[in-house]
Amino acid sequence: MPEKLKTISEVLLHQSEYKWSDALYADRHNVANPSSTCLVLDPDSVETDDEEDPLEARAHGFEYILSIQDIQSVYANLKQQVSTVQAEQLFAAFLYYLEKDAFIVVDRSAD
Repeated sequence: MPEKLKTISEVLLHQSEYKWSDALYADRHNVANPSSTCLVLDPDSVETDDEEDPLEARAHGFEYILSIQDIQSVYANLKQQVSTVQAEQLFAAFLYYLEKDAFIVVDRSAD
């Protein structure tokens, strides 16, 4: 059954609803926009050809961005630092992880 298009923000906020084996696919040039559309697919359970990314993702112009397991780790790390995870914080942590391959450290001096 084909997956429904979602926004990156929706996927981040509902990351716990996905299997750890799933992955986020999106347009790499628009990943910095939380409203950009994306797909969550299990790369081992979808149709592929000689290319690495699933056919369904490529049909939308999407490529692999990050595993759901990594997104869940970004969320867990942020949750350890703040009592309530805000959507903006989660998206900033996601972008930081994509850019630096590291977890964000929240500045608590502003509290």
